[in-house]
Amino acid sequence: MKPQFDEIEQLSTGFKVKKNEKWGFIDNTVKVLVEPVFDDVYDIYNGLLKIKVGNKFGFVNENGKIEIEPKFEDAKYFIGNMAPVKQNGKWGIIDKTGRFIAEPMYDECVIPNLPPYDKIIIISKDEKYGYVSAAGTTVVQPQFEEVELLNENLVAIKKEGKIGFADISGKILINPEYDKYYSIVGGSDNIRIIAVSKNNHIGAVSMTGHVMFEPAYEDISVVSKNILIAKKNGKWGFITFDGKVKVDFKYDEFERLIDKNFILIKKGKKVGVANLNGEIIAEPQYDYVGDPFLGPTKKDALMTGSKGKRGIIYNKIVVPPQFDVIKFCSTSKNATILTAVKKDGKWTYINKYGKLITQPQFDSVDEYFYSGVAKIIENNKIGFINENGKIITKPQFDGVTPFDDCGFAGVNQKGKWGFIDKSGKLIIKPQFEEISNFTADGLARIKLKGKWGYIEKGGKVIIKPKFNQLGIFKEGLAPAKLGGKCGYIDRKGNFAIKPQYEDALYFVGDTAAVKLNGKWGFIDKKGRFKIKPQYDEVINVYIMGYKDLRVIIKNNRTGLIDSKGNILIDPNFESIEGGNLQFLGYVLLKSTDNKYGFLLDEE
Repeated sequence: MKPQFDEIEQLSTGFKVKKNEKWGFIDNTVKVLVEPVFDDVYDIYNGLLKIKVGNKFGFVNENGKIEIEPKFEDAKYFIGNMAPVKQNGKWGIIDKTGRFIAEPMYDECVIPNLPPYDKIIIISKDEKYGYVSAAGTTVVQPQFEEVELLNENLVAIKKEGKIGFADISGKILINPEYDKYYSIVGGSDNIRIIAVSKNNHIGAVSMTGHVMFEPAYEDISVVSKNILIAKKNGKWGFITFDGKVKVDFKYDEFERLIDKNFILIKKGKKVGVANLNGEIIAEPQYDYVGDPFLGPTKKDALMTGSKGKRGIIYNKIVVPPQFDVIKFCSTSKNATILTAVKKDGKWTYINKYGKLITQPQFDSVDEYFYSGVAKIIENNKIGFINENGKIITKPQFDGVTPFDDCGFAGVNQKGKWGFIDKSGKLIIKPQFEEISNFTADGLARIKLKGKWGYIEKGGKVIIKPKFNQLGIFKEGLAPAKLGGKCGYIDRKGNFAIKPQYEDALYFVGDTAAVKLNGKWGFIDKKGRFKIKPQYDEVINVYIMGYKDLRVIIKNNRTGLIDSKGNILIDPNFESIEGGNLQFLGYVLLKSTDNKYGFLLDEE
C-alpha cells in the first residue's frame, strides 16, 4: 500500500487513517474497511465500528456500510448484542439493529473497564445503580448504592450501606450484610477471592459467590490455591481456604515473594522461609534472605545470610550459610543443577543436593553454561565442567572458545589452536594461528602462516590456507579475499566468481551484495550483476514475516531488496520501520513528503 495517509493511529483491532481531514479504518491485514470519509472513527467491537459525523454518532459494519445512522449525541462500543447511546440528554441501550432494548431514561451507562467487560452494562438513575446483561435479556433496575462486576457471573452490590453479592441475572447470592469488600489476588496461578469485613474483622467469599469463612481475622492474603496467610491477635499464621488453621499464629511478619515459590516469615530481627503449601522450610534464623533466583532444581532458589556468610535454600533443601560468594548458574535452558560458590578465596560448585562437587580449588568459574558446558580456571589454565558437575577436562589450556552447535570448542596451547569435543577428548591437536567455530555444515575456518582456509570436523584440510580473508559458506559459496580483491569460492576452494570486488557479503538466497568503485550492487551466483553498483550501504536485516531482506541506502534514503534481488522498495523513503508492527506481518513506510503507507509480506 503506497504512502497516502496524513496520519495513522494504531488501535487494538487495526488502524485509523486520516486523509484530507477525514478518517477511515484499516484492519490488521491492512485492508481498507472504511474509507476516510468520517469526522472520526473508533475501534471495531463485535463487528460494528463507531463513527462520528458532525456531532452525531452511529455505527458501520466491517464493509463500511452504515448499519445505524449517526443520530446519537454520544455512543459507546458494542458488547455482545448491545451498546449504550445517548439521546435527548439521557442514556439508553440499543441492539445491532438500532432498536432500543432499554429506552433513554438513565443518567449514565457504564461498560466495566476491566475483563469481563462484555457481561453487563451498569445503568444509573437518581444516584441508584442497576445493570443490564450483555445479551439484553435481563434488566436489573437501579436500586443499589453501588454495583461492580467481579467476574463473568458475580456482581457486588451495596444496599443500605451493606455489601452483598448477586449473579448477572439479578439473583441475590449473599444478602447485603458486610461493611466492606475488596478483591485479593495471589499465588502463582493468580488465585482471586473476595475479602469481606464485618465489625473490623475479615472473612472471605469465593468468586462463585459462596462464603468461604466468616470474618474472624485482622488481615488475610492468598498464598496458593489452597492456602492463605492470616493475622490474628497481631500474629501471622497459615489457614486453609475453609478457614482451618494450618500453622499457628506466632510470626511477627509475612512477606509474599511475588510470583515465586517462597514466603519470608519474620520473628524479631530474624528471617525464615516457608513454601506455598504452608510448610515451614526454615524457622527464622537468618539476618537476611535475598531475592529469588532460578535455582539448581529449576525451582526458585533463595540466598540466605548470617554473620557475613551466605547459604542457599531451594525446594526443601537448606544449605547453611558458609560461603563468601554464591552465584546461581544458568544455561540457554534458564537453569542448571549447579550453583557456583566461593570459600576462602577459591571456587567450586554445589549440586542440587547441596553437596560440593569438589573442594573449593578454582581461581574462577563460569556461571553461564554455553551448550551445557562452563569454564573453570586454575593457575591461569582453563578447563571445562558440564552442567551435571563432571569435569570433562582439567584446567590445562591457555585459551578456549565456547562450544559450538557441532559440539566442539577451540582450545589454545602455547599459542596454537585446536579442538576438543564435549567429552574433553582432543579431536584436532593445537596447530593453527586462529580458528572459527564449526558451522552447522561441519566446517571451520583456520589460519596458518597468515592465510585462511577450511577444515572439516575430522581435522582434514579441505581448502588450503591461502586467502587473506575468508567468510562463511551460504548457498554453496563463501566470500574470499586474495591479493586485495574479493570474490567467491566453492567448497573445493576454487573461485566460482573471480576476485574483483573491494568488499563482498555472503549470499542471501540467489544474490550477494558486492562493492565496486565505492558503491554496492548485487550479483547472482554466476557473478552477473543483477543490480549495478549504485548504493552507499547495504545491510542484511530480519523483519518478522519477511525472509532475507537487505536494506539499501542511497543519498541518505532507504529502500529494501529481497533475497532474489528484487527491489521491494526504491531507496526514496525517509524511514522503513518494523518495530511492533512487524509482528503483524507488515512494515510501516514514511515518504519524504511525510505520507504513510504499508509494505505487506505478500508484496
